[in-house]
Amino acid sequence: MAFTLDDLKTQIDACPIGGAIGVPYNLYAELFQPGEPDEGARERAYKFAKANGCAINNKWTGEIVFFVKLDLIQIVATAASKLSGTS
Repeated sequence: MAFTLDDLKTQIDACPIGGAIGVPYNLYAELFQPGEPDEGARERAYKFAKANGCAINNKWTGEIVFFVKLDLIQIVATAASKLSGTS
């Protein structure tokens, strides 16, 4: 059975604030085709992360993408910095 975006969302929902779900590059490529380093894949992953209250931390050396669950203050601060152009 293939791992899906719904499965990833379920894991994120169960993750505590500040926790992270690590997705190896091979699985990331299945979820966000064609995977790293494609800009389109990154944009889809970013939108998915944002919709699920997360930030992305891409670890090139370990070939793993972490979806880090943010708290409400972090979400608001991230949005504010994007609006002000400071991020």
